[in-house]
Amino acid sequence: MEVLFVENAPGFGGSLTGILHLVDAFPAWIQPTLITAFDPKPFVEVPSRLRVEVVPIDLTQTNFREGDSFAKTLYRFGRFNVWPWAQQVARICRKYRIDLIHGNNLLLGNMGAAVAGWRLGIPVISHQKGYEHNGRLVRTVIHRKWYTHHIATSHSIADHLLSLGVPPERCSMIYDAIIPPPATLVRRENPEPVIAMHSVLRESKGHEVFLRAVAKVTQETRQPFRVVIAGAPPQASTYPEQLEKLTSDLGLTDRVTFTGHLRDPFDLLAGVDISVHASVEPEPFGRVAAESMIMGVPVIAAAGSGAGEYVEAAKAGLTTPPRDVHALASALKRLLESRERRQELGERGRDFAQREFAPQAIASQLVELYEDIIARRMPRQTLAPPEVISLRPEPAMARNRA
Repeated sequence: MEVLFVENAPGFGGSLTGILHLVDAFPAWIQPTLITAFDPKPFVEVPSRLRVEVVPIDLTQTNFREGDSFAKTLYRFGRFNVWPWAQQVARICRKYRIDLIHGNNLLLGNMGAAVAGWRLGIPVISHQKGYEHNGRLVRTVIHRKWYTHHIATSHSIADHLLSLGVPPERCSMIYDAIIPPPATLVRRENPEPVIAMHSVLRESKGHEVFLRAVAKVTQETRQPFRVVIAGAPPQASTYPEQLEKLTSDLGLTDRVTFTGHLRDPFDLLAGVDISVHASVEPEPFGRVAAESMIMGVPVIAAAGSGAGEYVEAAKAGLTTPPRDVHALASALKRLLESRERRQELGERGRDFAQREFAPQAIASQLVELYEDIIARRMPRQTLAPPEVISLRPEPAMARNRA
């Protein structure tokens, strides 16, 4: 079976990592191919059996522009995102005789894959990696069943999709897979506790909330501790400099270390005592929390997210409201004060993560879903081809709309 994964994201992040960790767990009769607008190799180890097709699509063309009307925004999205992806996905599908398309991002982000699949008669899965806006366009896409099936990365996302109108029989909840660290990697003892945040450096991840909470803890306790912030922005950004300035303004320069991007998060986590997931926007899965759990590190996670969901289910840490500096500072103090508590939470998290995020288990669930979709080959209940195809402008039309 030839499966095409479509990564329609502006840069490297957890959504792609989840797929890469699955590849070697697939049976030999499944041949995976990845199409993406960026080269993942500088950021992560890419499995040798995975074909990678890097396509020249400039995703910055569809960035929101202040003052644009809804119609103009939709036009730009269709012309610079949906149509280019549909063309490239269709080309790869013909090149490798693809049997199934697995879109790996938001429902609207996967629209180029949906258009290509509709045109070629290939089933398309939308692997939901975020919360959708509850608007007419999203509901229209769902109502017209342009996707054969939807995968939710947490129960929270599954409930969200069902609330938007996705039929239960077309929706499955499957966690992301995580390859565990080698057995030779053991946790390191620290002379003083280490608190870490490892994620893409993006405003939505909540680094500013985390730093302000750290500053508050520093003011309220004499407990010694160090802080590590690991990660890099997905593309050119001034955000790292903003965080370093905030660190200086808060008087934390001697306590906080910025490492940049790390190819192996487990090597970092082996020397971490508390891991923080502080996203200020709901996240569908929260891979950093799952990686921490599998290393036996207790987690403080933002409530209302996929990470908060499974941290609570595993009793592997604490959850705090997003953006709540005081609550996060209080949680940090509670874990800093008790090494025994940290160890207890870490052990619970490791047991849960090794069971629930095992690549073989996740791959088996996906293969079963793939086989069912291919076997049924249900005719697409689409009333009409996606209107977004008509957004491709003729030259004259493009000039008139500019």
